[in-house]
Order: sequence, then structure tokens, then C-alpha cells
Amino acid sequence: MESKSKSQLTGTVSDSKTQVGTVTVNAVPRTISMLKLVITCNTLGYLPQFKDIEHSRPLEEVIEEVCSFWSFVYKLKDYCLQLVPTQDGNAAKSLMRPVFLTEENRRDMKDGLIVVLVRTPDTLVRDIMGKMNSVGKLKDLDHDSRLAAAKDLMGLCGDLNIVDELLKDKKAYLSQLILLVQSGSESDELRATIISVIEELYDMGTNSLIDLDWKALGNDHPLFIQKILEHINNPNTSTELLKKSLSLMESVCSNSTFLYIIVRNQLKLHQVIDHIRNKDLDVKQNVLGLANALALCAPDEVSKRALLGSGESKRPDKDADRKMEDRPALVQLRASVVSNVLDSGIALRAEMLHQLYVFQKLLMSKSAEMITPMDYNSVSDRNKLAELRRLVFDSDASDGNRGRNETETNVMQHKKLGFANFANPWEDLRHIPPGMLSLDNLIYFAKNYSDLCANLLLENSSRSEEYEVPLARAAIELTTVICRELNVGEDVNSSDSENLYRPMLFYSDTPIQEIFSHCIVLLCKTWKEMRATLADFAKVIDVVKEQINRTLKEKPPTLEIFRRQLIEQNYSKILKLRLEERQRQEVFDSKAQPVVELREKITPEITELIKKQRINCLIEGLRFHKFQNKGRVKDKFWFCRLAPNLKEFHWGDCEENAKPNIDELPNKLAVVDISELITGKDCSHARRSTPHPFTIRCNSDKAELNFVAPNSESFNVWTDGINVLLGREMESPQMITDLDMLLNMEMKLRLLDMENVEIPPVPPNVPEPPTNINFALNYSVNQSR
Repeated sequence: MESKSKSQLTGTVSDSKTQVGTVTVNAVPRTISMLKLVITCNTLGYLPQFKDIEHSRPLEEVIEEVCSFWSFVYKLKDYCLQLVPTQDGNAAKSLMRPVFLTEENRRDMKDGLIVVLVRTPDTLVRDIMGKMNSVGKLKDLDHDSRLAAAKDLMGLCGDLNIVDELLKDKKAYLSQLILLVQSGSESDELRATIISVIEELYDMGTNSLIDLDWKALGNDHPLFIQKILEHINNPNTSTELLKKSLSLMESVCSNSTFLYIIVRNQLKLHQVIDHIRNKDLDVKQNVLGLANALALCAPDEVSKRALLGSGESKRPDKDADRKMEDRPALVQLRASVVSNVLDSGIALRAEMLHQLYVFQKLLMSKSAEMITPMDYNSVSDRNKLAELRRLVFDSDASDGNRGRNETETNVMQHKKLGFANFANPWEDLRHIPPGMLSLDNLIYFAKNYSDLCANLLLENSSRSEEYEVPLARAAIELTTVICRELNVGEDVNSSDSENLYRPMLFYSDTPIQEIFSHCIVLLCKTWKEMRATLADFAKVIDVVKEQINRTLKEKPPTLEIFRRQLIEQNYSKILKLRLEERQRQEVFDSKAQPVVELREKITPEITELIKKQRINCLIEGLRFHKFQNKGRVKDKFWFCRLAPNLKEFHWGDCEENAKPNIDELPNKLAVVDISELITGKDCSHARRSTPHPFTIRCNSDKAELNFVAPNSESFNVWTDGINVLLGREMESPQMITDLDMLLNMEMKLRLLDMENVEIPPVPPNVPEPPTNINFALNYSVNQSR
């Protein structure tokens, strides 16, 4: 075989085809202490080697022998072996990415694994950085070669061995990369790739032997941060460079308060907002990511309020004469998101939906801050109560220096407003939720929907006291319902962002107040339709809660459509729906012994059906987000599915919209190796803000496969399915719901012929047998005749 130069080898795993021919198998007698491995290289023309290797044999000797077989010039520490993901799955710890083999981790080698001969990490890094360094020996390389080297480096940054090599010698290689970007003389595409490498290094650096401090980046390379900010502040920056610069600044703001202040002072927010108009979806996504990071990581409330605004409840259309640039930054961004994302008709990916959900929570945080109990000793709180009286009753009275007549007037007005404790209305507003938010909602309604408010009060005054709508009590209950339905004040780290994201909340600067205004009108309408009295207050609230819940389930895209759909959910429709549901349940809830026995008989059949459905979901597979110690990893996914023979789980990295088949998932875990299923906070990877975690623990080496389900439904289905595989009972709430639903459907089908037939509570008595059976027909006698 023709000798090949060692420079032809690369350290990346590729799909290059090897020469077809007879492969040589070493003839060493195999013993129990040996491993049977396939050793390949990524250079074309070299046949794979099938080798039996003793456990105790040093790896250096194995590498030297492999190099000799391929006629490579062996030099110590120039070559190493790399363990790659395999379809065999016999490794104790299955791999998500290639791993460089050392004497310490060689125990991961198992029979039948594929091992690749590659350049050592230090040699790879040295060669790649030599190509990228403009003052090195290879400075005359064309742009394409240098860009290819940068992309190779980006592909290798996921390995901690590579990261350690890049960070050693006082981070000299990292400094070279930073200077390449800082100089500004390289192409936009090359600088964008290097910026991605730098961001990946800092993300991986937390697990490296040489820890990276984001603050040190600003101290050691202030011009680099300035250069990245110049890319963002420049409206003419190329899309690729802008995309990577925005992503890096998001990471910077999320990980360092010191750098956050630098970025906040030098960043032109209006230009960041203008970038949302870029046609590239990744740019839009990274703009939202940076804006979210600026708001979430603000070092103090003053900085946060400068971005979000003071929370003053003003209707946008009444504020149209106010210049857009004078409004808070995130309020401006909201308007740009509506026109350039929501109304553009573009398909939104999972990461974009997550960023929109986080932004949605930030927009609602102004309302969440109002969920505080009223403090009577607070002048501002008392003034808000006085403002409500003034708006509703055109009263100029203040709470200071009140005379006896004024106090009586206020009490009377509080009573007309519907406070339960009209002498001391602050007592009604001390309960949280909703606290002061309900008062803020009433003020907003009275101020911005003054005609509707006046009409409601006029209708109230024309009724007897018993039939009046207690607006204040209704506002408190409605605000509580809205906060619970829209998850106001909850953590933004939910992985169920695709379901919790509601586009209608972006169509107003004050979405909670707008929704409240529509709901209070609906409540008064429902009150009138029900001919309710004060004694029926709880029933009315129950109906309105159902009306709101049914409307929100339809996912209205705008507030106007929400208002229309809310009006359609009138009391007559709710009564009809309730009647249909009650009729369906009457038969199923029957305590008649035949019905009970029928349910007991078919319950095992339905349970088996649910088990099959859970197993089918595991076979179909699911895409999961990747999570690290500091939370969710942006744009990183992996896919897992169960083999059709139910013997192994297959998994591996995947793209966002990909659904890889079982042959494309390199890692395996045998079901027989699973020792237990762990859920919730007992999982090793669970944090306070990690939603729906669960872990599969193996018998061997205590290896674990950690999951974070995208939503509660997926969590229930997968944990049920794994319990079925382990021969255990399904315990999720979803199982109980599915069992009840399927039982009801099956009962309805089986009792279809019994409609309008009264089923007796107990079966009729079986009559006593006759004294003789002489009346029985003798078939044989009849035949003989």
C-alpha cells in the first residue's frame, strides 16, 4: 500500500468511504482479556483493521502498530484513538459525540466498537490555528481554506479535550481568535464563525479544567466587546455577522453583571429593535434573545423599568401622539414584533416560540408587579382608590382632611362600586392574588372604556339592590381567574413555552387590562342573562370562568378575535354544553350493579389499550431540548425513540425540525439494563426551574440518561411508557384521565341500544329450577320417528 503523509489525517468524523477490498485481521489468538475492535481512519484509500487488543496493553503501543500497518510515520503524541458513536450499544456509557481515548477512559471500549485513528487534540488545534493565524507560516492560504479551518474548529469545540488545548498556555489560542475578530480585516463569514467558536468555548469552559470567566473577557479584551457592539449598532452589518454578534452578546449579558453594564451603556437599543425587520429568522430570534437577556439580567429595578416602562395603564391608541422613540425599549420592540414576526406569516420554530414566550412574560411582568396587598398607610394606594371614585362618580374628593359628609359619601360610593367591605375597601384588596392589580384593572376600565363603565353603572342603578352587579367584587374574582389562566407571575423557564405562548398578548401594551375590560363586560352580560342576585354571585363567576377558559382554549391570535369569541360564549351556549356533558355522564356514573360490573369487566381491556398507546409513543420517539447546569441550551436538541422490538432505546443529536429514523440514532440503551425510573427533584439534572425532568438509571456503572420533557403531556406519556416496559403500574394523572375518557366512550358504545331503557339497580332474581325436566325435548327420539 502506498505510503500516506500524516498531514492527510483529520480529527473529525466523516462519512468518507474506504477502499473496497480484503481487510486484514491480525492473527493473535483471542482470549477473554482481549477486545475485538474495528480501527479505521478518515483518509480515503485505507482499509479498516480488525484487531484483538489486550486490556492491559498500553494504547501507545496499539497506535504505533496501527500506524505501522498503514505506513504512517509514527511520532509520539501525534496520533490518538477516538471512540465514535456506534450502532452496537454495548458500551457502559453510550456516546453523544466522539471521545478521545486515554488510559483513564479506555474502560469505555467494548467488543465491536468502531475506533478511529486521528490526530491528537494538541496537534489538531496547532494545525488549525496555524492555518487561521494571519502571521503564521501559512499566511498565504486563500480565504476558503481559512474558513474551512474555522468551521473544523467549530465542529471540534464540543470536545473538552479540544477546549482544554485551546485554553492552555494562558489562553494564547483564545487570544488569537479574539484578535482575528477584533482586527476587522477578515471577511464577515470568517469572523462570524470565529465568534461562534468563542461563544462555544465560554459555554464549554465551565466544564473545562481551565475555567473561563466572562468578566475576564471584558477586562482582558475590552476592544473585542466594543467591536461586537459595533457590529450590532451598525445597520449595514451582514446578516451572518449580525446573527452571531447578537447571540454572543446575549450570552455575555446572561453570565456577567460587569459586562452587562458595559453592553447596556454602549448598545444602541433603537438599532437592536430595527434589526427585528431583518428577513432572516435567526436574526429576529437573536434580537429577542438579547432583549430578553437585557431585561431578565438587569442588575436593579431601575434598569429593568427603563426597558419595560413604569407600568402606567395607558391605552395605546390614546397615546398615539406620543413619539415611538420616547416609549420604553421593550414596548417599542413589542410593536415591531407584531408587524415583523406575528403578522408576517412566517413559520416559527421551537426556539423562536420560547423567546416569544419569555418576552410575553416580561411584558406581563408589569401586571405581575401589581399583585401586592393594598397598604392603607400608603399614600399612592389611597390615591388610586380616590382616582377610581373620581373616574366613576366624577368626584374631586381626596382622602386627606375628610369631613364627616365626605366620609359618608365615600362609603356610599364604595357600596355602589360593589366592595364587600365598603367601609374599609382596602380589606378587600389585601388578598393576593390579585391584590392591587384588580384595582388597577378597574381604573383602566373606567378611564379607557368610560362609556361602557357608565352604561354598566346606569343599568345597576335601575335595578333593585338585590340584583345589582358588585363590580368591585367581580373585578377581584375576574383578575384572579385571568392571572391563573395566563400564568401571570410564574417562572419564565418553562419548557412548555410552545403551549403557553399566546400571540394575542402582543397586540397591546396593557394586555391584562384589555382582557379584563372585555371580561367585565361579559360578566355583566351573563349576570343579566342569568337574572342573578347577589346570592348567585359564585354561580355567575363559575360560568364566566368557564366562558373565559373555553375561549382561551381556542387560541385566539389577537385581542379583537378574543373579544368576538368571548361574546359567542353566551350563557345559553354554556347551558347547552353543560347539559350535553351531563347527559353523557349520567349513564356512566350510574351505580346500577350491571353498569358497575360492565365497567369492571372492560377496565383491563382499556388499560391494555393505554399501555399499547404509551409504547407506540415511545416507538414514535420525541425530540428533547438539551439542558446544562445553567439551564436550557439554545438551539440544541436530541431525539430518543424505542426500538420496535421493545428491547432498546436509541438516541442521538438532531436538528430542530428533524425526526431521525432509528438507524440515524447512534446510541443505544438496553431495556434490560434499566434499573429504575426517577422523576422530579430527585433527578441529578433537576434544578428549581427545570420543568418535567426524569431519568433512566442503568444497572451498570450507575449510568444515567437524563430527560427534560417539553410539556406535562409528554412527561406523563414517557414515564408511563417506561413504567410499562419495566412491568410497573402507570401512575401519571394523564393515565387516569385517559382511562376515564376511554371507559366512557366504550360504555357509551356498548349501552347504545339501552338508550331510554331504565337499568335496574340490581339484576332480577334467578327463578328456582323446576321439580322435574320431563318437558325437555329428546332429540334422538324425535329423529328416530
